[in-house]
Order: sequence, then C-alpha cells, then structure tokens
Amino acid sequence: RMSLKMILVFAELEREQAADRTKKCLHSRALEGLWNGGQLLGYDIDRNNPGYLKINRDEEKLVKTIFKTYLRTNSLKQTCIYLNDRNFKTKTYISRRGNKHYGKNFHLQSTRNILNNKIYTGKVEINKKNKGKDQSSLPPEDRYQVVDGKHKAIIDAETFKAVQKVINQNRRIIKRKPDPKRYFFLLKNLLFCGGCGFPMKTTWARGNGGDYYYYSCICRNNYIRADFIEKQIIALVRKYAVNTCVNINDLKIKISGGSFSKAKLTELSRRFSAAKTPFRRNILKRIIKKIYLKGTSIEIELH
Repeated sequence: RMSLKMILVFAELEREQAADRTKKCLHSRALEGLWNGGQLLGYDIDRNNPGYLKINRDEEKLVKTIFKTYLRTNSLKQTCIYLNDRNFKTKTYISRRGNKHYGKNFHLQSTRNILNNKIYTGKVEINKKNKGKDQSSLPPEDRYQVVDGKHKAIIDAETFKAVQKVINQNRRIIKRKPDPKRYFFLLKNLLFCGGCGFPMKTTWARGNGGDYYYYSCICRNNYIRADFIEKQIIALVRKYAVNTCVNINDLKIKISGGSFSKAKLTELSRRFSAAKTPFRRNILKRIIKKIYLKGTSIEIELH
C-alpha cells in the first residue's frame, strides 16, 4: 500500500511538472510573436510552421468588411444584421481529425470578439484573461503583454483605434438589478387582494429616484407601495386600534375581530417597537390574521 501511494505521488508530481513546462513553453512562444490559439477568421494556420499564420484572402475581405461596417453603423446589432443579410458566415475549417466545421451566422459576441482582437493589427496578446487585473500584483509570467506577431496585419492601427473608440462610447454601464431580498417585506403572507382573495406577491420596479418595492396581485388590478402600507400598519399597531374604522393618508382602514386584551396588545406593541425588522413579522402575525387590500380600502382581521 505504501509503495502504491508513493508511485501515485510521483505520478502527480510528473503531471504538475509537465503542465508547468507546457505553460512556460507556450509563454515563450507567445513572447516570440507566435500564435498559440485555434482557428481564426481571416487567417489559416500554417501546418508546416506551427505558430505561424497565413492570410486567407477571401476571409481577409470579410474581416475588413466587418470593421468598415461597424464604423459606418456604430452598432454591433446593425453590423450583425448587415453581415447575416448578405449570407456571410464565420470561419469554415477542417480540424486535425479531418472533421469539417461549417461557418455560422454572426452574433453580437462573435462580432465583438473580432472587433476587439488585436491579432488583426499584427500583434499578439499574452495573458489576455489578466488584462483587467492589477499587473503589479501578478508574477511576470502572468502579466498582460502585447508583442509584435510573426504574421501580417489585416487592419491598420488607425482603423482599429477608431473601432475601439466607438466601442467604448457605446459601452453601457450594467446597472445592478434590484434584489427583493435586500428589502424586508413586513406584510408578506399577511396581505391579500380584496378582489380575488389571493395572497399579494412581492415585486419591484426601478425609477429615477431609485428602487421601489410593491405588493401586487396576480389579477393585476391591485398594487400598493410596500413602504407606504407598512408604515400605516405599524402606526396602527402602536396605537392599539381595535374594532375601529380610521382614515390615514386617504386610506380607509377597517379593523375587525381581535381576542387580545388591551394589556396584551400593549405588551405586543411594545415588543414590536423594540424588535429588529426580521422579528417584527412574527409579532405582527400574532396580532393580525389577514389584511385585505382593495383600492384605497383596507380591512384588517385580527386574531
């Protein structure tokens, strides 16, 4: 058993050394300007000289058309539509195993990758995945670099720079989507629709002032701001309102039922005010059985 484990340790060490040697070899080749990637639109891989790229004259025209079309339309979507309407396809090639891979329609991501690839300017990017990282914190062999390639350029530097400028101008800032979990819905599973009787769902919306959270019904005819109605319910709990009908902020609130004594309601209200938000719902459920909302009318049924 000991001998078997020793053999496995040496085998694992050999695999790690082989992976490290391969990584260093690829990095060294890339520093020399050789291509370590796969198939590329506009170029063919020279089988006789691994790492060297030869320009494919037919695909060269297509690559130039992509760059020119983008500069004319200033839109990835319109560029894809232009290419697909004219039946242009991505690269068709035969793999080492002899399998033929046919070209496909152009999509936003495939077109963006072509427009952002410096290989078309005669350059080779090293450690491209680390481009956005702090280079000073990375070891030298993992840092992002751009070196001169061994292949000829298809796109001149000025055209590539102009395309990058348009891409940066069109780049949209991805806004954070409102997360319903960030807001604690105090009346969840307590608020019901007065029209259809179903429990009201929690939802959100975005406006100029920020994120807004709502209770809405599946019948789509009933909804209310979560913070608005919750403030009214909290105010009623603190006032110990029982068997009364009150109007608060244009809301007609009718309260019925209730088996708790005045002292018990006072104690629950005190605990409610002192409790943190997640525990307030549990206290509220001990006081309120159901809340029905219909327009500006609210009916509260107490336990």
